[in-house]
Amino acid sequence: MINTVLNALRSEGFAASHSSQVQLATDSSESSLKALLSPLFESPIVGGLWDDPWPDTGACYQWCDRVPVRIDRYVVGVRPTFEVTLTAPDFSALNLAMQAVMQACDADTHWQCVKAEHVTLNERRCGRLTLWTGVRMTGPSLHLVSSEAASPNTMGAVEQVVTSTLAVILVAKPDALEALKSQVNQVLLGLVPAAGDSVLPVISPLAATGGRIQTHLGPELYWRGLYQYRDLASRQA
Repeated sequence: MINTVLNALRSEGFAASHSSQVQLATDSSESSLKALLSPLFESPIVGGLWDDPWPDTGACYQWCDRVPVRIDRYVVGVRPTFEVTLTAPDFSALNLAMQAVMQACDADTHWQCVKAEHVTLNERRCGRLTLWTGVRMTGPSLHLVSSEAASPNTMGAVEQVVTSTLAVILVAKPDALEALKSQVNQVLLGLVPAAGDSVLPVISPLAATGGRIQTHLGPELYWRGLYQYRDLASRQA
């Protein structure tokens, strides 16, 4: 499974100007994480674990070289079961994406939607679905986080947005994979790990828009700014 995912990442077709973050949510040991991620980068992975809990999460992060790896040690339901990051080439495309997802959110009685603002960051919470838009380093982006599998209406809107303009990163917990697979398999062009495997990133090819994948490790890190990571293009060979 690991080799399959690594090969898929290398063959995703990232252009030289595109940057991406490899994100992993797993219960594996530090040595297993290094063994998994090392083939993706030219230099050996260095770094260690430290305990730096964010409010209400108890999260522990490992920085492997410049690659952040999230190690989930949370109570079930506290952290997201999946994350989708959409990066648009301009604000016009991002606005269309926002409208599509917001309409689905508003049409679904499961989501209770409110608005909030923070500096350049506009945040709207829809029940357990959170949408972020902001300008941080790489231009406009839309980030979705859900603590449970999204409803068909919401995923339908996301599917429409993704297949038309944008790129996707999905990270899921093992116990949510089956539910997620039934809803997002038409959205993603990558791999969804089989239930029971270590949770691995699923990255779709970039749309032909000039956009690039950019994500972060959740809302707490978003407040501290987005980070750019190494280009996967050099790992295609």
